[in-house]
Amino acid sequence: MITDRKIKNYEQIDKICKRLHKEGKAIVFTTGCFDILHIVHLLYLSYCKSKGEILIVSIGNDKTVSYLKGKNRPVNNEIHRAKLIAGFEPVDYVVISEEFGKLDHAKLIRLIKPSYYIFPANDSAAKEKKDLISAIGGCYLLHHKYRATPRLGRISTTSIENVILKEFIK
Repeated sequence: MITDRKIKNYEQIDKICKRLHKEGKAIVFTTGCFDILHIVHLLYLSYCKSKGEILIVSIGNDKTVSYLKGKNRPVNNEIHRAKLIAGFEPVDYVVISEEFGKLDHAKLIRLIKPSYYIFPANDSAAKEKKDLISAIGGCYLLHHKYRATPRLGRISTTSIENVILKEFIK
């Protein structure tokens, strides 16, 4: 599959980023579960890509997603989620996190040394993430969630789950 070329492990992304830094490329980094994809994910990743030249996305591994989101998650396993995110045009590389917990990418961010680390403004680990990127000399950008619009409506993974659950409860 063509998107498989974008999926890298820690060792591979380390080598790639060393080359990219030598070339003076601005690397943007973001993380997420990306379990039930929707249009807001694409808008978010497009925003991230607009802030630099290379976008690297870290996907939470299955153990971490289950820990953060609950026992019935993830719906899609880490390989499927990585392939789906790799299929998005703005994404240059995808890494499945090898770490665990809310900051399941601390080692990875030290390898990548991104110019920008983007995460949601309401992230419960925002302070820790700010400290993490500041320690390696990078910048953080806070992303505010897209508001509901008449055209898009209210789109979130939770709203999609609620619609699905309503159908099963009938």
